[in-house]
Amino acid sequence: MTEEITYADLRFHHETGHTLNTLKPENKDSEVIQVYQEQEDTLAKNENLTNALKNIKNSLCLTSKDSQNASCMLCPVNWLYINGTCYYLSDEELSWGPSRRFCAHRNSTLLVINRKEEMEDLSNLFKKHSLDYVWIGLEFKGGEKWTWIDNTVDTIFNLRESRTSKCAQLYRLNTPYPENCDQQFLFICEKKALDMLMFI
Repeated sequence: MTEEITYADLRFHHETGHTLNTLKPENKDSEVIQVYQEQEDTLAKNENLTNALKNIKNSLCLTSKDSQNASCMLCPVNWLYINGTCYYLSDEELSWGPSRRFCAHRNSTLLVINRKEEMEDLSNLFKKHSLDYVWIGLEFKGGEKWTWIDNTVDTIFNLRESRTSKCAQLYRLNTPYPENCDQQFLFICEKKALDMLMFI
């Protein structure tokens, strides 16, 4: 429902005979019209964006009869989806620092394993690609403890202390080993999958 706005042109006569205009209707009308046009443009853009997201969902997401448990988890191109997480397996070997930066530039981290179930999730990935050694996001910080790059202390592998090797590589998904950070290995990045249903 739109409201009608009325403007009045008031003229006061002074003894000198001058007229004073207190309101300029042509300016106010154009401002109101411009605001309404901007709102309509914004609503149209939002509707277009919503429709585009629905089309993406319909194209990429599996449908489910149970709408309460439906989900549509997406990963970037060339990433693998496993149980709510996206994994990227590098195709080039880098030292630990550049591997970490590579992942960070893709809004992700080197692989962090803080659940034994994740080891099971990744077992097929390692077998399928015949992976031997890969960098993971585990480092020996401050000469005290092995710490994941999300600042959680490792409680799964319990690596031994190392005075020279400050980074860790994972061998065939079984055991991580302390390693010189300048060595070059393949690496795995990980990040949470994007749930499209949050945006629709």
